[in-house]
Amino acid sequence: MGWFTRELNFVKYAQAVADWNSVAYGSHDKPLDDQWALVEEEGKEVLEAFGAKDKAEFLKEMLDMFVVISYYRFLAYKEVSYDRETMGLYHNLQLFSVKDLVEFLVNSIKVGDSIDALTATFAILSKLDADVEGAIKEVLRSNNSKFAPYQAREEDSYDQQCKELEGERYKNVTWSLNGDKVVFKAGSGKVLKSPSTYSPANVGKFINREEK
Repeated sequence: MGWFTRELNFVKYAQAVADWNSVAYGSHDKPLDDQWALVEEEGKEVLEAFGAKDKAEFLKEMLDMFVVISYYRFLAYKEVSYDRETMGLYHNLQLFSVKDLVEFLVNSIKVGDSIDALTATFAILSKLDADVEGAIKEVLRSNNSKFAPYQAREEDSYDQQCKELEGERYKNVTWSLNGDKVVFKAGSGKVLKSPSTYSPANVGKFINREEK
């Protein structure tokens, strides 16, 4: 018996992903092709982690897949909601093994079927022997820690952090204010991690580890 005992509120967490992107970019105008490229990239990471039989890494990559595919869906429909047909497909997919679902997910991405990819992601997460909801919350917490809370007296510090982030990898780093959050970005538009507040997600602690 795994930690997972009830259906996750996928809408709730997909909304949290959309809200994060709103803070990060100030709008939801990202081209669909750009977001789908992230889905394709993540599909390769999921397959690699599954093949390595690394439970913690596989959970991490599936959570990353949830983030990128749920936001793709949001960009396509401009809302976070899943119709009865979509959720019905998800429930049907739960009958299959994780191995078969990973194959279905990867093939769905290859042919560009976002609905099948989305529902396969839901089905895989619902079958993992882990506290998936706790892990999702941990990923969202970590993502939010990329933003620094704004304080007027700290503006010099934000300028200094931009300099810290610049190097061979990132150029022309600047910070901007969105509500009460400070967002650091490279000249390419990539959101960067605040040196003063970021802490990485530790999803391994949510794996149900069998006692020997």
